[in-house]
Amino acid sequence: MLVIAGVIAGATFVATIFAAEPAEVRVLSCTSDDAGFFTPATARMSVKNTSSSTKSFTISIEYRDSTGDRIDIDRTRVRDVRPGDTVKVEESTMLDSAPVGALSCTATLVD
Repeated sequence: MLVIAGVIAGATFVATIFAAEPAEVRVLSCTSDDAGFFTPATARMSVKNTSSSTKSFTISIEYRDSTGDRIDIDRTRVRDVRPGDTVKVEESTMLDSAPVGALSCTATLVD
């Protein structure tokens, strides 16, 4: 497993890449609106099927603020990705609380 962190347009992101898994999951961006309670947030990811057969994947997305507190967690499902193909995925949620500072996202392959 390889973890990559960085900043895009003021938002922090963490990309977790699972090379030994049947897919590579990368967070491309992690954004939120500063709307207070029930703040909307969006994680954009790419998912590459590294197996030799068509697969569906469940991805868990964890949202944290700049203090490291987890403020939300969500899941999304990517269906029928052909071998070698990469698909872009967008998952949006209403955060349980407004982030303190920059928002970060971590994506983890569940299955």
